[in-house]
Amino acid sequence: MFPDTDVTNRPILQVSACIQIILQLLCFEQWQNREEADLEVTEEIMVSRAIRESTQSTSAPEVIDLSDADCLPESLNDVINHLKLNVTQETHEYNVRRDEVFSDMMREAKKRSFSPYKRVKTYFVGEQGNDTGGLTRELWCLFARHVQHNLCEGHENCKVIRHDASKLQEGVYRRVGVLMGVSLIQGGSGYPFFAPSTFSYLSGTDVCSILVGCDEIPDIEVKKTLQEIRSASDDNALQEIASNVCDVLISCGYTKPIALLKHEDIPTVIECVSLHSAILKVKAELDEIGKGLADAGVLQMLQKYPHFFRSLFVYEECVLTAEKMITLLEKRTFSENGSSQLVKEKTTYIHFCDLLEELEGGIEMEGERIVTLGDCLSFFTGAQRIPPTGFIQACTLNFSDSNVYPTASTCALILTLPTLYHNSYSCFKEKMLFAFCNHGGFGLC
Repeated sequence: MFPDTDVTNRPILQVSACIQIILQLLCFEQWQNREEADLEVTEEIMVSRAIRESTQSTSAPEVIDLSDADCLPESLNDVINHLKLNVTQETHEYNVRRDEVFSDMMREAKKRSFSPYKRVKTYFVGEQGNDTGGLTRELWCLFARHVQHNLCEGHENCKVIRHDASKLQEGVYRRVGVLMGVSLIQGGSGYPFFAPSTFSYLSGTDVCSILVGCDEIPDIEVKKTLQEIRSASDDNALQEIASNVCDVLISCGYTKPIALLKHEDIPTVIECVSLHSAILKVKAELDEIGKGLADAGVLQMLQKYPHFFRSLFVYEECVLTAEKMITLLEKRTFSENGSSQLVKEKTTYIHFCDLLEELEGGIEMEGERIVTLGDCLSFFTGAQRIPPTGFIQACTLNFSDSNVYPTASTCALILTLPTLYHNSYSCFKEKMLFAFCNHGGFGLC
């Protein structure tokens, strides 16, 4: 059938075909190994970079003496470090109950031994822990939360001070101002929930120059009134609306006769009502807070460098990312090269990086609890966000082969990861999330 084919060559052809198949399989296996090797190399690069960065030392910040007219600050840190020069070595211990932080701090601020220039030391009654910074950060977070939800009103991230004559007479607002000033100098993350108009007033802007946005008006009825006034199409429509809300206009200090109102008066009416609702109505309270900030030595700098302080008072979108968290933990303690423990630590570090990536989008737990990067940050720092001035010392990442759960020192800013689960990311993740949700305010120590 195949006269030109040498029958004796058929086995050779079959062997040749088998060799080609084997070579293809070997090439595929080499390609697959290369892909796995590339992944291992990438992880090895991450770990190597982490080890390299952990060995880099950080120097203490240089303090600029702003009392010298020729010296100008370049950042908020420069201003805060200058204010820290006024803090003495003498300490004042704040003995507070976690569920009564505000009232206990008001009590401390009324003591004769109290001074805004003394170094703050915090003791949470009934809890263990020696404060070297972490407890005080937690204290300021709880204090700021109370101010936001109990002394203010309005939108969550655009609050104005609430009018309260009794607290005004009791001197509460001035003491609040003092403690706000102390917190800004001694480890607090600020009060980034105030309306821009509130900050403008505290920073010394002339009241007639302050513009109040619609979102800064806390009273819903006043907002509706302004919407109606803004919708007036002509003089008659404006006069009719004004006659229906004349009580609001009069209470806000707008006294122009309704019959004389013109359509071009709408911007003036809106400015008057808005300014009264956000600033003038609570001017006495704001002035008392300003006096307290002055008592703490902060007001002068606030009014001199408002652009630096703005981030401490006005909300700015600042997304916490996995990359920022890794950068924050700049000191990483790994075991010596060649040790069996180092292999476990490297794998655990990769697990931690993967977990941070997941936490960026939030991880839902039972009971509709969403765990975020903020919970991780709070676990080892006591703060829900990175302060605008940063932390006063570098954060450290350690490893332990005996811990079942991660542990932390909020004072020393140390997070210790368990290496027991280096072979199982799911087990590592479970233990980490449990700790973030159940530490009660501080890391498990």
